[in-house]
Amino acid sequence: MADDRASQDTAEREARNAVTLGLSDQKTMQQLSSSGKSAQDRRRQAARRRAQNESVDSQAATQGDTGQSRSQSQA
Repeated sequence: MADDRASQDTAEREARNAVTLGLSDQKTMQQLSSSGKSAQDRRRQAARRRAQNESVDSQAATQGDTGQSRSQSQA
């Protein structure tokens, strides 16, 4: 029974090592690395766009309020 368990442990360890080797080849590592970097870049760009849009929206709202008060004071 101990022999069965030992051989099973060895087989599991070999399977894990094979998966690790398959995932750690240079091409795969480069692909994973670059996809993570590009995803981070896209998130940063999206955050900048949101901030710019919010800034433009708040400026438009401020100018809209000012425009209304000017037209009321002229009337």
